[in-house]
Amino acid sequence: MSRFLKIAVVSGVESAVQIHVDRGDNLNARDEKGQTPLMLSAARNRAAICRLLLASGADAGLLDPTGRDALAIAKAAGAVEAASAIEAACLRPTDDSVCLSAPDKPKQPRNDPSSTEPVDTELNNIPVSSETTAPEASVTLLSVTADDDPEFDLSGWEAEEEQEPPPDDSTVAVVAIGIQTAINEHQPLDTSADWGDLDAFLPDRATPLRRKEDAEARELLRLTLLRALREGSVPHLTVEDLTQGDDREPDAEAYALLSLVINELGAETDERFEYSTPYESFEVFIDPEESLGEEDTVAEALVFLDDLAARRNEPLRIYQRELQRGTLITAEAEVALGQAMERGIEKALDALAAWPWGVSATLDASRQVSSGARPLRWISSGPQAELQEAEPVLDAEMEAAIGLELTMTEDEAASSEEESFPQFGSEIKESTDDFAEFCTNSELLSGLSIGTRQDGPEWEKCRSILTSLGLSRGFLMELAASRIVGEPETALVFVQAMQSYRNARDQMTVANLKLVYSIAPKYLFSGLQLDDLVQEGNLGLMKAVDKYDWRRGFKFSTYATWWIRQGITRNVADKSRTIRLPVHVYEKTRRIAQAVRTLERRYGRTPTSEEISAAAELRVQEVEALSRIAPEPLPLHEMAGIDDIIAIHAKDQLFATDPVEVVEDFQFVQSVDNFLSTLKPREQSVMRMRFGIGLGTRESMTLEEVGRKFDVTRERIRQIEAKGLRQLRHPARLDKLLIELGLTWAPKPETSPTKMTKDDVSKSN
Repeated sequence: MSRFLKIAVVSGVESAVQIHVDRGDNLNARDEKGQTPLMLSAARNRAAICRLLLASGADAGLLDPTGRDALAIAKAAGAVEAASAIEAACLRPTDDSVCLSAPDKPKQPRNDPSSTEPVDTELNNIPVSSETTAPEASVTLLSVTADDDPEFDLSGWEAEEEQEPPPDDSTVAVVAIGIQTAINEHQPLDTSADWGDLDAFLPDRATPLRRKEDAEARELLRLTLLRALREGSVPHLTVEDLTQGDDREPDAEAYALLSLVINELGAETDERFEYSTPYESFEVFIDPEESLGEEDTVAEALVFLDDLAARRNEPLRIYQRELQRGTLITAEAEVALGQAMERGIEKALDALAAWPWGVSATLDASRQVSSGARPLRWISSGPQAELQEAEPVLDAEMEAAIGLELTMTEDEAASSEEESFPQFGSEIKESTDDFAEFCTNSELLSGLSIGTRQDGPEWEKCRSILTSLGLSRGFLMELAASRIVGEPETALVFVQAMQSYRNARDQMTVANLKLVYSIAPKYLFSGLQLDDLVQEGNLGLMKAVDKYDWRRGFKFSTYATWWIRQGITRNVADKSRTIRLPVHVYEKTRRIAQAVRTLERRYGRTPTSEEISAAAELRVQEVEALSRIAPEPLPLHEMAGIDDIIAIHAKDQLFATDPVEVVEDFQFVQSVDNFLSTLKPREQSVMRMRFGIGLGTRESMTLEEVGRKFDVTRERIRQIEAKGLRQLRHPARLDKLLIELGLTWAPKPETSPTKMTKDDVSKSN
């Protein structure tokens, strides 16, 4: 029996069974247990499948190895519906099924236990009779009557012989069942080599550059890089020709990669145009012979270009490859690393108290903080006493997080982003009391005499003050990196202690990078790239390592999860929106969005502001205000009918102006200013006010308005205006203006010179 037919029958998929029926599969075939499709469907009460099989010609009278037919199997299994379907099909008058065979001729089961012939289930011990032969089939030749017409000549055709099927042979069936059983029980042995350590890279799409097998393109690429190395410049048309695709279309990605390699060689692309014709050539000849240094450099450039094209140098891919090399550490190892970091800091402070230059550098840094040049958090992480007082609050929250599952859906990740982390999210605030205490301790430290011995009352007092200062880990690392050669042995002890701290910290960080990579993908809904999310998560992990306290008794991963999520969620709040919102406002908008999604799934409609307010635990006014600022701004090119929305007077501010028009307007304004500057100051001011020249957006002023400006009558302003116009109409002035504007003016003898109107000079506004 076909395996797929058996699956379709057992599953009860009528359409799948119909496909096998239409394809002509043997409906009376048997599986390895000797059951037909009808028996399988009857045992599972598949009445519809039974009717389909019986209607398609399945034999309901066949027996299984135990001597039961399909009807008996259905009754034994309690399949009432299937039994009714089989009985109805067997009692149908037109049915030719063997269900109505004479009772005096019972069929012998295929594998009857009472059979006198021995049946061995072992494949190797199965007796096969070589004398078993099939009965002779009577062959009846069909007489074919053909027409004498040559058109109907069927010469060459042979009559098909119809043979009766051989009788059922239980021995052959037993042998077949034994062979099938042996095949099913066979366990294949794989003797091939293990490919588990094979690292294969299959890109999602073809590489942007030509493959290495293209020798001609490879040689042109080598000559181009050699030219860039020798001349320091390559025509950009040459780069475009090398980066064209198979369809001769430019490939921007390939052009960028090749330009990057050329720039790494210290060269650039230029605008030279080189060409060749059958009669002359303007292409630069490149000597293909390379020196030893050029050969090595070009070979390295080609390898680098291949790596760029294969995307093996992508930062995230390198991060994933290095990530797999790290191994997880046990809880005992985490405690050991925490103790090692703590011992490193303690030894470093002990050595610092006996290192005069180190104490002097610490005092110089404290003076920068006191003067306001540096923030307090640069040198101090806070007094130790205050940090110890805050630990119980952190313990309660951390212990509540023990057992946190890291499998979150997108909605759960979005809802977790809404949570506020006041202890973790807020930065260290430089309160006045902390700043005053730091300055006081710095003054006490400056009054001590620092020696090089790690004993005595002076050393103990200096050590106590350094502890009170709460020097940050970053400042201590900077201090270790700035050690001067020739310092006493205590300086070397300080550097070694900080190095041991760094080694333990790095080992703890690298061992938990997989934790960051398991959390970061759950925030991809924010629209940020995965590498950015991983980077922010790593920063949170480093903070967790610095603040880890092994005495609390819980696993580091539980503690670090909060810091990683805090770093990622803060980055999402800062970078995911086009217009940045404050963190607390962003968290409220996320809370509102989560409430809206929940209510829409519950009610099947858009919730009201009151319902959102109750679900998000915010005031109605706050929900309405945040709902107005929550949507992202739409780009202008994506808005339908943007040209109709923009007002007429505002289109000049939204659409770029032709540069030629800008220059023409500027020159026109300059010419008008020079033209008016030939008048006296008072006349020039009156003319500008009357015609609105140089007044910004303000239009021309009336005679009365100008008179109030100068405290004269309207008539006097009119007289000054008339006098100014007469002076401006003088050919000595007017011809010069027209020449500057590129105009010609020839007054008619019978008329006066052309009179300038307000419209002519209003352009200078």
